[in-house]
Amino acid sequence: MTSEFAAGFRGSGCPSRGWTLVERGGYTPGIRIVFARGARGRGRHDAVKRGPFLADWDVIAKQRLTEDWGTLRAAYLPLNQGMRRTIEFLDKGGGTFDELLAVVRERVEGSLHNLAALTNRRSPWVRLEAIRNLRVLATGMRGAASDDPRALLRYLFAMSELLGNVWRDAPTEARISQNLKVEGELDFWFGCDCCAVGRLVAAAPDDPPDLLKGREVQLVWEVDALFAWTLDEFEDYLASERYALPTTSRVTAVEDLGLPVVDVPSDALRRGKDWFGGQGGGLFGPLDLKYLELT
Repeated sequence: MTSEFAAGFRGSGCPSRGWTLVERGGYTPGIRIVFARGARGRGRHDAVKRGPFLADWDVIAKQRLTEDWGTLRAAYLPLNQGMRRTIEFLDKGGGTFDELLAVVRERVEGSLHNLAALTNRRSPWVRLEAIRNLRVLATGMRGAASDDPRALLRYLFAMSELLGNVWRDAPTEARISQNLKVEGELDFWFGCDCCAVGRLVAAAPDDPPDLLKGREVQLVWEVDALFAWTLDEFEDYLASERYALPTTSRVTAVEDLGLPVVDVPSDALRRGKDWFGGQGGGLFGPLDLKYLELT
C-alpha cells in the first residue's frame, strides 16, 4: 500500500480505513472502532474512540502478509519440482527428453498460475515487473527444441532467480511476543553444524522456554527458504562435475508452505551452545506471525 493510497483512505472520512504510514512497510490504524450487535446481528458503529495507537501490525495485516507469502511459495513449489525432475532425469535417466519437457512445462504453468493470483490480489509485497519478466521467459518453454537436459536445468534456474526478485518491502525485523520452545529434534541438513531447521511452538506455563519473549529475530523472505535443495546447491550442481545433490528425504517447506520463515541466532536460544557447539549459526523454521511483533 503506498502512502498516497493510505492518504486517500484518511481523506475519505471512513474511520475503519484510517491507516497511517509510520515507517516504510508499516501501517497502523489511528482510530479504534467499537462495534455493537443489533437485533439482526449487523454491526454498527457504536462509538469511535480516539486513543492509543494499536500495534503497527494488527491481525488482519499479518493475515494478508501470510496469505500473499503462501501464494508466492506455492508458485515456487512446482518450479522446484520441475528442477528436481530434471536432475532425476540427469542422474537416473528413464523416459525421454520429450516426456521430461512435458512435465516441466506443466510445472511452470502451475507456477505462473499462482503468480497470476498474486497479481489479481494486488499484493503490495510483489514487483509486478518481475512477474511480467517471468511470464515472458516462460514462453520460451513452449518452443524449446533442445534435447540437452542441463540446458533445461539452467533455464529453470534462471526462472528461479527471477522468482526470487518478486517479493519486496516486507518487514524483516521482529521480536518474539510469547515464550517459545523447540519441538522435536533439530535437522542439520544445510551441510554444516552451525545452521539447523527446527519447529518453534508456544511454550506451556510449566515448560522451560527455549526462546524468551522479547528476543529479536529476522524474517527470511527468500522463496526457496527451508527447501532441502536451495538455489545455491543447484548452482553448485551446474558449475561442477558432481552428478548428485545432497539427499534429503523430504522438502521441508511442503509441510508449512504458507508460514513465514524466521532466523533465530543461536545465542538467543537457551540451549544454543549445546545445539550449535558455540557462538554463531542459528535456527531456521516456519513460524506464525501471531508469535511476532513486527517492527
